[in-house]
Amino acid sequence: MQVTTSNFSLKELPSDIICVSLFEGESLPAYLNQLDQSLGGIISNVLKLKDFKGKLYETIVLHTHSRIASPRVLLVGLGKKDEYQLGRLTKNAAGSAVRKAVKAGARKIALVIEKPESSYETVLGAILGSFDPAIHKTKKEDSPIQELIIVGAEPKIIKEATTIAETINMVRNMISEPANIMTPNRFVDEAKKLAKTYKLALEVIDEKEAARRKMGAFLAIARGSDEPSYMVVLRYKAPKPSKTTLGIVG
Repeated sequence: MQVTTSNFSLKELPSDIICVSLFEGESLPAYLNQLDQSLGGIISNVLKLKDFKGKLYETIVLHTHSRIASPRVLLVGLGKKDEYQLGRLTKNAAGSAVRKAVKAGARKIALVIEKPESSYETVLGAILGSFDPAIHKTKKEDSPIQELIIVGAEPKIIKEATTIAETINMVRNMISEPANIMTPNRFVDEAKKLAKTYKLALEVIDEKEAARRKMGAFLAIARGSDEPSYMVVLRYKAPKPSKTTLGIVG
């Protein structure tokens, strides 16, 4: 999936769907008011009829009838403004928007960020929300997203959040594999690929080495399988010395 940004106005933005967010009970912000005028008042009419109230994670797809470049606009609710939390709720709202957009048949999704401070969480949530755990399903119900367009975020933030989110989704793919496919040997092979690609130091501890180090709990679990067990250690050494050491244990 390609993640980009765009300088197009919302009216001219080439996409399958434009995702915008709104707080419950709030009037339309300036950018949404302009979009609403281009759409002949569709958004404000939906709010007036209370077909969409802006409740947390609530979504509705509106058809634009060729009034703008995108054939659809998706509204996603953020809930009450005074109860909103920037981190987790922002990620979840973005994920809800992307999942609904995919269900609507969108492959090129534009996501509008009104406030720059929510950029990182929005990009993170959008990419995590695109994850499909049915990796071995013969017939997919939904086609994968081809492009995610982030409107209103700096390219540097998009790049950082995309790297983190895609790494998480890569790990989720590994977790979704059945045990007869993602065996310890296969896991070691994946670690070797990562080490080679990103220039990480790799240490593979087999059962013999684990016994030498008196790793009794690890060996007790290993005895429950016909597959040989391994512990994998990947180390990254920063180009410049750092006072902080970060350890991540799975």
